[in-house]
Amino acid sequence: MLSGKMPLIAVYREGALLYGRVGHARGFWARLRGLLGRSGLSVGEGLLLTPCGQVHTLGMRFSLDVVFLDRAGRVLKCVEGLRPNRFAAAAGARHVLEVAAGSVARCGIRVGDLLAWRESD
Repeated sequence: MLSGKMPLIAVYREGALLYGRVGHARGFWARLRGLLGRSGLSVGEGLLLTPCGQVHTLGMRFSLDVVFLDRAGRVLKCVEGLRPNRFAAAAGARHVLEVAAGSVARCGIRVGDLLAWRESD
């Protein structure tokens, strides 16, 4: 379960729901903690880190798909299956979306896509 104090958002592409339960880590401590301590992500879950241009999986127990976005939400780079104890970054990224491994391919997310988000119900 994502943190109760962290706002939950839903992420869309062209109006279509991609992820319905995404924590939005905007503060320093929320970004620092990230997904540490979790055993995985369920389908439809994720974490959006803002501001953020690089991530690590040090101390994590599972792989992630990572989507780097610019200020407008345009996909700059996708890193699929980022294993524990690795780093990833993208020049110009303002947001990073972390989702379950395999999710980027399943959703068909590609560089250049425009993602949007809003508070979930």
